[in-house]
Amino acid sequence: TPLVAGGSLDLFGGALAEPLAAVLFALSVVAWSAAGLVYGPRVALTVGILLLVYPGYGLMFHELASETVFAAAFAGWALLVTRTAVRPSIARFTLVGLGVAVLALIRPGNSVLLAFAVFPFALAGSWRSRVRWAGAFALAATLPLTAWSLHNGLRFDTYALARGGNAIIPFYRAFIDDHIVSPKNGEASRRLTAAMQRHLLTREPYRSYGVTLDEIFREGTFRVHEDLYLLSDQ
Repeated sequence: TPLVAGGSLDLFGGALAEPLAAVLFALSVVAWSAAGLVYGPRVALTVGILLLVYPGYGLMFHELASETVFAAAFAGWALLVTRTAVRPSIARFTLVGLGVAVLALIRPGNSVLLAFAVFPFALAGSWRSRVRWAGAFALAATLPLTAWSLHNGLRFDTYALARGGNAIIPFYRAFIDDHIVSPKNGEASRRLTAAMQRHLLTREPYRSYGVTLDEIFREGTFRVHEDLYLLSDQ
């Protein structure tokens, strides 16, 4: 996502961002229609029309974010999957596995698609062929993700696809809704407090407004929650 979205913002003062989103939207609709074509021209036409008139799908391309990149990439992956289902082979399932790796690198939650390894066993073919297809998929999907996890471990001391990904939802609830995050909770909370004191409250607009740690923990605003993402990356 940073490569696609960030690149479009860096070039020509961001003038490419909106055209890029439009092109990704158009290509995604074409990809889904082409996937539907496997089941006949009526299905392809129906899928294309529904995606064009359904507001929810268009909204994913209305703001430049990971949703935009994910929706376009997933449409291409769906096309690859349908073609592979019709004419399965080791090479095609290797590409499907690589597609899952790309989707997981776009949004780490997409790693759930690794469960797709069972799909080859739903296709016609000998058991030997299906095992090979599943193996090709699994290797192609897991090797890039394993390499990226090792990179994160060596670079950030966290062997995972994304740091803090498993803690986003409970921390959001604890910090913004329940307001139960406190330096008294334990060592991790004290480390967070020290980092916020040293690297967050010294920045604008916190410094000018004289924001205190007590106010941050008591109010638990979404703005602070978003700034903590940046603080974590740094």
